[in-house]
Amino acid sequence: MKFTHLMIGLAGFALVGCATTQQAMDRSMMQAESSKAIATDAGLDSASTQAAAAHLDSANAYKAAKKQQEAANAASLSVLEYRLALINAEKDSLQKEDARLEEDLRNDVERKILYQNILDNEGKEGK
Repeated sequence: MKFTHLMIGLAGFALVGCATTQQAMDRSMMQAESSKAIATDAGLDSASTQAAAAHLDSANAYKAAKKQQEAANAASLSVLEYRLALINAEKDSLQKEDARLEEDLRNDVERKILYQNILDNEGKEGK
C-alpha cells in the first residue's frame, strides 16, 4: 500500500516537473521572441544580435526535438544576448551624447571668456 502511494506520488511529481519545464521553456521562448522584436524595433545591427539569433534558432530546434530543458536554456541565452546588444547600443548612444555635451560645454566656456574680454575692453574704453 505504501509502495503504491509512493509510486503515485513520484509519478505526480514527475508530471509536475515536466509541466514546470514546459512552462519555463514557453516563458523563455516568449521572452526571447519579445527581445528579438525589441531589438529589431530599436534598429540594432545584425552583428550585435547575431549570437542572440543563433541561440534563438537553437532553442526552436530543441523545442522541435522535444528537448525542453535545452530549449529553455538556449532561449534564456538568447534573451541575455539581446539584452546585452540593447545595453551596448544604449551605452554607445550615451557616449555620443556625452561627447556632444562636453563639446557644447567647451564652446560655452570659450564664448564666456570671449564675452568677458569684450566687456573688459569696453569697460577700459569707457574710462
